Amino acid sequence: AQTETGDISENTGFYTFDTPELRDKIHTVGDECLGKACKSYRKCFLWKARMEAMAADIVVANHAVVFSDLAADNAILPPYRRIIFDEAHNIERAATEYLGARVNKLRIVRILARLYRPKRRGDGSGILPAILFQLGGISGRLGEKRYNRTRDRVDAAVRQTSRVVEECDALMNELSKLFRTVRRGGAEDKMSFAADTRKPDRWSDVFAAKERLISAMSKQIKLCEHVKELMEEIREEFEFGDARELTRDIEAQMQFLREAIRDLDFIIKADEENYVFWVERAQPRGGRGKEAITLQCAPINVSTLLKEMVYDKNDTVVMSSATMSVGGNFEFLRSRLGFNLLDGDRVRCVDAGSPFDFGRQVMVCVPTFLPEPTRDAGAFTEQLGALTADLFRATRGRALGLFTSYNMLNEVHGRIRNELEPEGILVLCQGVSGSRISITRTFQVDVGSVLLGTSSFWEGVDVVGESLSCLLIAKLPFQVFTDPVFKARYEQVEAGGDDAFMNFSVPNAVIRLRQGFGRLIRSRKETGVVVIADKRIVTKRYGAEFVKSLPSECVTFSGKEAMLSEIVRFLAGAPAAHA
Repeated sequence: AQTETGDISENTGFYTFDTPELRDKIHTVGDECLGKACKSYRKCFLWKARMEAMAADIVVANHAVVFSDLAADNAILPPYRRIIFDEAHNIERAATEYLGARVNKLRIVRILARLYRPKRRGDGSGILPAILFQLGGISGRLGEKRYNRTRDRVDAAVRQTSRVVEECDALMNELSKLFRTVRRGGAEDKMSFAADTRKPDRWSDVFAAKERLISAMSKQIKLCEHVKELMEEIREEFEFGDARELTRDIEAQMQFLREAIRDLDFIIKADEENYVFWVERAQPRGGRGKEAITLQCAPINVSTLLKEMVYDKNDTVVMSSATMSVGGNFEFLRSRLGFNLLDGDRVRCVDAGSPFDFGRQVMVCVPTFLPEPTRDAGAFTEQLGALTADLFRATRGRALGLFTSYNMLNEVHGRIRNELEPEGILVLCQGVSGSRISITRTFQVDVGSVLLGTSSFWEGVDVVGESLSCLLIAKLPFQVFTDPVFKARYEQVEAGGDDAFMNFSVPNAVIRLRQGFGRLIRSRKETGVVVIADKRIVTKRYGAEFVKSLPSECVTFSGKEAMLSEIVRFLAGAPAAHA
């Protein structure tokens, strides 16, 4: 395989679950990079990208790179004083992810594996065995006593890696037991905690296991420091092999361990006021093996952080998105993103409108004959499945279905696949039919196909032309309280005296709905139908907020046949129906 840029995404083989070792060997996270002192400097993709960025007038980067740079004290991107954020409705989410922290066994084991990875045969691989191998080439010049002293220090560091893994396993086991005790067999996979609300007696074993793990990692750092010091002494006398790279590599792993200790201690203490802390468990694939435990934290309110890290450090900040307003105003995101913390004359909000004639190009249908999804979820899903099959027959495929949960997605998929595929309509489903990229490509090429997806398909999927003529939105996309960050933000808004449902939950769902809606029309020549299967949009008081934010009026239908007939008529070129 070859790559023009060094980007992993150019070689899809790296996305398999069996290549973490290979990926670790060919990528850098920066700390171990030697820069111009590296013998591969002139061929290095990373430095080529950095040099191009330094020479450019405009640098294009995604949110992840920008916030990684901010979290790393601007060590990644070249200096800048002006920044434009596209898709700015996602800024809060990006800031939350990159200004938070997570610790799990995988993070710790990957650091240790770079130091030493045992093998069934031989001495193992990694930085520590590589040091011994390199020193073996100059053992005659070093002398037996000095070589043995270095080997003993390397061996001690190697042995300690096993100790760290043992203590890591012990902590994860204690967290798993705590989860089962608190949840008592519940199905939830996330559990929030805070220093002032948890019961210390339940956490005593976790605290003890955390201290043992930190002690083991600290000893690992100390032993690696001893090896590094000897390497530097030897390098003063002899220049050999990859000594400089190995010294930098071992220092980098020591720094990663220090960061893991810092994050672990911060999360377990759970005493930072503006952060939410939680432990998350994931069941093993196929139901075999141990569940994976992850400790996480995230900022609850990022507005002050954005002011300090972005707005105060730049002369100009532009945020653009097709979905920044709710009900025709920008107040929600002004508050969430911290614009309200700036001087009034520094902030301008502009609605540039849309190039599309949605009144002519789109018909929005609401089937009020379906039950409410929250009243009887089983009946709703069953009737939705029947409607979806009939709807996609009427549109001859050419449809995208957006869901808010995998359970509903899979139930509807199971039903319509058996009905539609014998009729020649290919049914693609996220998590079943292939990767997001591959099924989107198939959907674009196979004009008569349908695609069912959940969260990641609500935005960023641009299908131009006849392949997407019908958009089904199964439910209004409210976030759920099983998400610790959402729950903490909801409670923070409520504690401030506001109606958290109307002033936080609904605006978030409105923006999400508008993102989903935006999948349908991508040019002035297109027409299409949106079916919002959740009748709460027209029956509930808060539904008016959704309706106001849509560019087309909603047409309600009390019967399925009338709705399907109107959809067929509209897609054949007749004007849109009106309520």
